[in-house]
Amino acid sequence: TYRSYFWTRSSASGRFIAHGVAGVAGSYIIDLQRTDNPATAADETLVPIANTQYDPSFFPDDGGFMFQGGTVGAKNNTCAMSVLTSNPAAVSMTEVGCTVSTTVGLYQHVGRALDGDSFAIDSQFTNDNGPGATNNGPGYDADATVPGAELDPRTEFSSRGRIDFTPLMFDGTRYVPRPMVHLDTPYEGDTVLSPSARLVMSRVADPIDRQLGYVLRRVDATQAGNSYMIEVPEIARYCIKGAKPSFSFDERYVVYHHYVGNTPADAIELGFTGTSDPGFQPYLQDGAANLYLMELTTGVTRRLTSMHPGQFALFPHFRSDGWIYADVRDRNTDHEYMIAHDGALILEQ
Repeated sequence: TYRSYFWTRSSASGRFIAHGVAGVAGSYIIDLQRTDNPATAADETLVPIANTQYDPSFFPDDGGFMFQGGTVGAKNNTCAMSVLTSNPAAVSMTEVGCTVSTTVGLYQHVGRALDGDSFAIDSQFTNDNGPGATNNGPGYDADATVPGAELDPRTEFSSRGRIDFTPLMFDGTRYVPRPMVHLDTPYEGDTVLSPSARLVMSRVADPIDRQLGYVLRRVDATQAGNSYMIEVPEIARYCIKGAKPSFSFDERYVVYHHYVGNTPADAIELGFTGTSDPGFQPYLQDGAANLYLMELTTGVTRRLTSMHPGQFALFPHFRSDGWIYADVRDRNTDHEYMIAHDGALILEQ
């Protein structure tokens, strides 16, 4: 067993699940198509990924994957999916299908336009490594006993906030980055890209770093020379609070996690009379995080989980078939595991 490090992401098919690993020089990818070796009792589902630390992303066409945190001298961070589907015992990130994309910053998200080119984006961000981590930005590490404490990651995004787009062309072997495009988005950060690269969503802050909600923007990208001209007009705002969202593949929904705070809204939403309700006190003492689903056209949100105090459902994201994967960290049992949720599929029935 081990502890994951920052977020978890999976491939479009759901076959591969990737995350950084606490206390290990590298990352892991779990290959759900493999089985343990009965002769050696070795866990062959676990593929070590060298020269990486965190922030995995998979392209929505299952064409490749990306990591961050490579060591000095090993900057390759983007690989074709053939590197994984060849069933390697380990990945060095120096394989023929891997390449350098040094312009892509932390907490990147990737998508692929219908015309074939792929994109990676990054923006200002707040760290989110789950409960009790020492390398998080302020937010859920605040004192939950303070009335009104909101424990989602802070939105410390400045007036100089921007989105950086890096177009990526696949040449048949590897991804080749094209010149980056910068777009100003003041007070926005934790920006994510939809699978088709037609939408971006950001968490948005007021001037004193409080989250106001989420902003949805359309991506208008036109090829120009060896890169793109891009505009991102705002098309919607949602006055709800939570951590980094993730788009469904049909781009009807986003899913996100929300840390239970010391607010009347959080207490009532969980079925309590308010923050002074005796039943709500364990949530203030031990914390919790739940998964939420939001429909983009209506802004209607639905809570998908009912985690107990000390349990945190984190980093939800979609498979291409509509199932949602998420990481659960249970501080009561000191266990961590992955779950699959069909909440979006049930709504579509």
